[in-house]
Amino acid sequence: MHRTQMRPGGEDKSFRTGGRRGRRGGGFALSSGGTAVGANRILFLLSHSAKVVGQPYEMHPDFSRAAGLTSAIIGAAIEVHRDKGAGLIESIYQCLEIELGLNKLAFVSQKLVTVSYKGFSKEEPLRFDVLVEGCVLVEAKAVVEVLPIHKAQLLSYLKLMNVPIGLLINFHALRLVDGVHRLVLTGADR
Repeated sequence: MHRTQMRPGGEDKSFRTGGRRGRRGGGFALSSGGTAVGANRILFLLSHSAKVVGQPYEMHPDFSRAAGLTSAIIGAAIEVHRDKGAGLIESIYQCLEIELGLNKLAFVSQKLVTVSYKGFSKEEPLRFDVLVEGCVLVEAKAVVEVLPIHKAQLLSYLKLMNVPIGLLINFHALRLVDGVHRLVLTGADR
């Protein structure tokens, strides 16, 4: 809701947004001395506050390439799902690696990652399913329901490895496209 009363000098008497007619509060109000230009400036600054405080707006260097690869990876997973069917144990779906190789996509299935915490560093082997072309992390599941912990684990791997996109693929789904979850590393798509 927007209500404006103009004074003879051309200034706004009030500026208000939000809420229903007759409802108190719930809106944004300026004192009677504010102008429309001033109100617009405040709204502009509020909507662009990330730029004001200096947060980076750069996209992850591998994001565009990763986004382009996801359809090929999902296509390879669909091919495996068509051949093997739904509901088998997860290890059967390692056929995805074969299919990725047939599609000439480079991948690794385990990697040493340096974990740093408060000045201490340790190399740990992460047991993720497949890292495709160094920029898309794929986790294959064969579960009745994808739980929040599955997504949290994938997001943690994305962060540790600085990989922009992750695919959580549940091969238990009758239609594989219903079992695909695409996760993006926080800030990678800016």
